[in-house]
Amino acid sequence: MRSLVSSVLQSTSEITEDPFKLADEALRAENERLSEELVQLRQKIVELEHMADMDPLVPLYNRRAFVRELSRALTVRSRYDISSALVYFDLDNFKTVNDHFGHGVGDNVLKSVSQVMKLNTRDCDVVARLGGDEFAALLFKTDVDQAMNKAVEISQAVHSACGEALKGQMQISLSWGIADCLPDMMPEDILSRADEHMFTYKSLPELKSTNFLALDV
Repeated sequence: MRSLVSSVLQSTSEITEDPFKLADEALRAENERLSEELVQLRQKIVELEHMADMDPLVPLYNRRAFVRELSRALTVRSRYDISSALVYFDLDNFKTVNDHFGHGVGDNVLKSVSQVMKLNTRDCDVVARLGGDEFAALLFKTDVDQAMNKAVEISQAVHSACGEALKGQMQISLSWGIADCLPDMMPEDILSRADEHMFTYKSLPELKSTNFLALDV
């Protein structure tokens, strides 16, 4: 009799414990699944944020991301007095490339320009395609004179790289303008100032032979 009662109690205990054990295992499995999904979602968010910052054609920042980084540079200038300068670039007669060779070749030229920009700037600098055939470089710990030297270096490298991309059938030159990143200015104001200087440079082709333009930046 005692043996029968003991057997019944043991069976009852197993029946009582099994549901809790099963529920605990199910909860643990669900937690693991949710944790994996959370990791995947975070990774997806990082990827989407990166995509939102990048130009759709070339591996450079877009204008939105560049303005954000320029704003940060102004904050650094204000707090720590670390200078930076902005160089605004524009390809001369780029429309002619598309008209004569097609947009595919034009896209290759833009990609060549982006490669030159990345190769001739530091990791701490920020380079972007602002739109169309316009590019910009934000150079940290750089004064205006240093920025001019860098602009000349980049323009010469672009001239060479685009000549190769077009197989010598057409030459591409680069106009540029410079603005000092002053803490009392807004990012768009600095971009506009550099853009104005670039158009001054573009309108004076005789300066192309010297690759230098003295400007009040």
